[in-house]
Amino acid sequence: MRLHSSSSATDRRWHGGRVGGGWRRWFPVSSQVTADGRGLVTVVGVLSLVGLLMVYSASFVMAGKKYGDAFFFLKRQGINLGVALVLFVAAARVSLDRLRERMAHIAVAILALLVAVLVVGETVNGANRWLRLGPIHAQPSEGVKLFAIFYLAHYTSKWPDRLNRLAGSIPPIVVIGLGMGLIVIEPDLGAAALLALLTGLLLFLGGAKMRHLFCFALPCALLAVAAVVAAPYRVARVVGYRNPEADPLGSGYHILQSLTALGSGGAFGAGPGEGKQKLFFLPETHTDFIFAVIGEEFGLIGTLAVLALFVTLLFFGLRIARDQIDPFRRRLALGATLMVVLSAMIHMGVATALLPTKGLALPFISYGGSSLSVNWMAVGLLFNIARRDD
Repeated sequence: MRLHSSSSATDRRWHGGRVGGGWRRWFPVSSQVTADGRGLVTVVGVLSLVGLLMVYSASFVMAGKKYGDAFFFLKRQGINLGVALVLFVAAARVSLDRLRERMAHIAVAILALLVAVLVVGETVNGANRWLRLGPIHAQPSEGVKLFAIFYLAHYTSKWPDRLNRLAGSIPPIVVIGLGMGLIVIEPDLGAAALLALLTGLLLFLGGAKMRHLFCFALPCALLAVAAVVAAPYRVARVVGYRNPEADPLGSGYHILQSLTALGSGGAFGAGPGEGKQKLFFLPETHTDFIFAVIGEEFGLIGTLAVLALFVTLLFFGLRIARDQIDPFRRRLALGATLMVVLSAMIHMGVATALLPTKGLALPFISYGGSSLSVNWMAVGLLFNIARRDD
C-alpha cells in the first residue's frame, strides 16, 4: 500500500497553530505507525538484545581481570542502550521539517564538535576521537554520519536540478568534506572512508551523474592512498590483509585470530560463553571483532542469523523509503538504512578478512555508546518517516 507523505498533515497542524507552541511544535502528538515501522523496531530490538548477550560473553574475562567486575561492560552497555532508546524516541517524534530549518545550525555544531575533539579531546591509542563531558563520553564522528544523511536528503530534494551539473555536487561535497577532513586528522581513516562511500551513494541516488561523482572520487582516492602511505601502521594493515601469514604475530595477527575464531566455531559453535579467542588472543573482542566471537560461540548458524537480521532491516528500510511520496523523506529513509547496513557489512567484511583491518562497530551489537545511540537515532528517523496521521 502506498502512503502519503508521512508527516505533512501533522506539520500543517504545527504551522497552522492547532498544536500549541514550545516542545509541541517540535514533536507530533498523534500518529500511527505502519507495519514496516513496527517490524523494523522489532528487528533492531532483537539485535540490541543479541548485543547485550555478546558484549557480556566477549568481555567478562577481560573485564574481570582489568576491572575486577565481570559485568563491567555489560552494565555500561545497558546504560548506553537506555540512553539510545531515549534518543530513538526523540528522533521518532521530532518534526523533520523543523530540523531542516535548522540545517545550518546543525552543520556548525557538528563541525565545532569535530574541532573540539582535536583541541580538547581524549587521546586513546594515539587517536583523538572522543569528547568527555563529565559522565558523557561521546565520539562526534559517529554523529557526522547522521548529519550527512539528513543534509544530503535535504539538498538533493530541495535542489534536484542542480545535480544535473558538475557544480551542483560541489556544495554537499564541500560541507561533508570538511567533516571528513577533520575525521582523518583525528585520525580515523576508516570512518572517513565510510562517510565518503555513503555520500557518493546518496548523491548518486539523489540524481548526480556518475561521471561527475568520478571527478570527485578520483582525487579522494589519491588522498586516501597518500594517507595510507604516510602512516606505517596503515601500510602494515594493507600488507597484513594481503598476506597475513607472512607476519602472523604482527600485521596479520588480527586477521588470523579472527579467522581462527570463525573457523573453530564450525556449524553450530562452541556454545554461549565457551569461546577461547576472547581469552586475550583476539584483541577488541567486544567492539571491533565481536562478529568473530559470534561465529566462534554460535557457529555458521549464528553468523547467518545475524546477517539475516540485517538483511531484514534493509528490507523494512527500503519498503519505508519506497512508500514515501515526499522526496526528502524517501531519501532520508534510504540514507538511514544504508548508514546502518553499510556499517554492518564493513564490520563483517573485516572479521572475515574480506576487507583490511579497521576498527568499526557492528551496529546494535558492539560495545559503545556513540555507535549505539547514533544507530538507534537512525532507526528513530525511519520510524518517524513510517508514521502516518490518524
